[in-house]
Order: sequence, then structure tokens, then C-alpha cells
Amino acid sequence: MVSKRLKLPKVGHIGVVVKNIDRVIEYYWPVFGIGPFDIYDFRPYKAWVFGQEVKPFELKIATADIGTTRMELIQVVRGEPPHRNFLQVHGEGLQHLGFYVENYDEWKSYAREEGIDILCEIEAEDWVRGKRRAFYMNSGEIGGVLFEIIEKHGMMGVDF
Repeated sequence: MVSKRLKLPKVGHIGVVVKNIDRVIEYYWPVFGIGPFDIYDFRPYKAWVFGQEVKPFELKIATADIGTTRMELIQVVRGEPPHRNFLQVHGEGLQHLGFYVENYDEWKSYAREEGIDILCEIEAEDWVRGKRRAFYMNSGEIGGVLFEIIEKHGMMGVDF
């Protein structure tokens, strides 16, 4: 039984999976004025998909402000992250909404109590956002969009 309902905070970023980040940026910047983009390589040091530890993967990520939130473009570089499956099944497009929370462990427990599978969980540290944990709730079966919960603690370079 769920002891308390949790409410998602404001959307921190919009995650869009793409085949070629450079091509998308070259289109979004002059046509829609989205940019400039910060581009970095993302290599989590630990990752699990449906609870099973997976081999390392690498993503190329580009972020830019879009209105009051951020856009996160994601390109698979190597490995088998869930983003690769998303591209194969759906093609390019909106994959997830990212939410930054103080109570990461509470959200993880809440998802499990609600019967929501954790699709992917990572632990990472990089020069862009510092040390962090994050997980995708397998919430896409209804509504088609995954929700990502990202731990605020230890992160840098992100305004909440």
C-alpha cells in the first residue's frame, strides 16, 4: 500500500532521441532559434536495464534552453542503452520528460510500490553535471512518454 502520493516537480528537461545530433542542431538553431547547445559525451559508470547490470554505453548529448525548460538531444554512440531500442521502434522523437528531485530514493520506492518498472537506472559523473543518479520509469505504456527522475544532490550546472 502506498503510504503517500508523490507529485512530480516542474519539467526540468525534454529528452529527444535523434540519429544525428549535428544535423538536428544545424536545423533547430537557424529555423527555431533553439541554441546555443552544450554538447558532451555521456558515459555512466554503472547502468542497469530492467534491474540487470549492462555493459557500458555511450551517448552524445546536446542541451539548450527552450522557453522555461531545457531540451536534451540524445544520440547513441555505442552500446545498448534503451535509447537505441526507442530509435528502432519509434524513430526519432520525444522519449522522456526529466524531473529533478531531492528525494530520489523515495521516488524509486514509490515507482515500485505503484507497480511501475524501472526501465533503466544509471550512476554517472561528468564535468557538465557532476555526480548523479537517475532512472527512467517505464511509464510509456500509457501515454507514450517515459518519466526520468534525476537526483539533484551533487549535481552542478543545472538550474532548478
